[in-house]
Parts: sequence; structure tokens; C-alpha cells
Amino acid sequence: KAFTGSLPGLTKLSADAAAALATFAGKKSGGGKLNLFGLATLSPEAARGLAAFQGELELDGLAEIDADTAAALAQYAGRELSLKGLKTLSVETAAELAKAKAWDGELRSLRSLSDEAAAALAGFEGKGLLITGGLLSDRALQALAGFRGASLYLIVPRPRLSDEAVRALAGFKGDNLSLAGLRE
Repeated sequence: KAFTGSLPGLTKLSADAAAALATFAGKKSGGGKLNLFGLATLSPEAARGLAAFQGELELDGLAEIDADTAAALAQYAGRELSLKGLKTLSVETAAELAKAKAWDGELRSLRSLSDEAAAALAGFEGKGLLITGGLLSDRALQALAGFRGASLYLIVPRPRLSDEAVRALAGFKGDNLSLAGLRE
């Protein structure tokens, strides 16, 4: 049976193995899709190896990465980088991730996001940000309103927003602003 690029049972990845996987071409020219959902951790060295992959790179099993790993992944120049499983994001990691041009901008599993990390993410130069599951303060919302991409999608599980947060979000310069999860 041919390798399809899906390795959900892979839980650890050495730098050498990552470099070897980066050569996978898949069925499409320019690289296929590499699904590494089973990875619970990723070292900066392994991330540097994966950064050479040219297709879609899905690392949605990672709950946390450090700033050095994020910096290595920011060098990824393939079609799309997915990190939807991140649950925590330090300020330093957010700043490095914001530099990742191929990152899809989706954080679907965050538990919370500090005001400083939100400000760092606002500097992301991708097309959109989608943040769900995280508790976002008014200051974090105000920082995210400064995002310069086309789309900002936020699910905010809280009763209401302050007038200051609403004013900041109303000033979002992109094409699409979506705010869900409010209870009033």
C-alpha cells in the first residue's frame, strides 16, 4: 500500500525523520498533504526539518509549542500550515507564529489568550485569524481589532463586551468581522 502522507499514530519525530518526511511529494506536484495529528511534542530541530516540506502540513495534535519551534515553523514555505490544536500560546510563541506566512491563522482550541499574545497575533500578515475557545479580555479584543488581514473570526464565550471593545472591533479594517459566543 502506498504512503498517503497520513501518520496519525506517530507520536515522536526526530530531526532526521522530519527531514525525510519533508521530501514526501504526494500525488500533486509541489507536495501533497502531510498529516501528523499524533504528534504531542515537536522539537525546534524537527520543526526545521518539516519546514522544508512543500505541501500542506497539518500539526493539529500539538497542544503547545515553544517560541523556538514556532520560529522554525515560521520558515515553512509550503502551501499551508495548520496548528488548530494549540491550547496555550505564550507571548513569545505568538510573536514567532505571527511571522509564519503559510500558517492558516486558525486557533480552534485555545483555553485563553493573554492581552500581550493577542497583540502579537494582531501583527500576523496572513489573510485571516480565527480564534475559538479562548477567553479573551476586552484588551485582547482591542488588540486583535488591529489585525490587518481580510477576516477576523472570534468566538468569545462571555456575557457581553465593553463599549471600548465594541468600538475597537467596529474599527476593524478588513472585509469580514465575525463575533460569536456572546450571551446577551
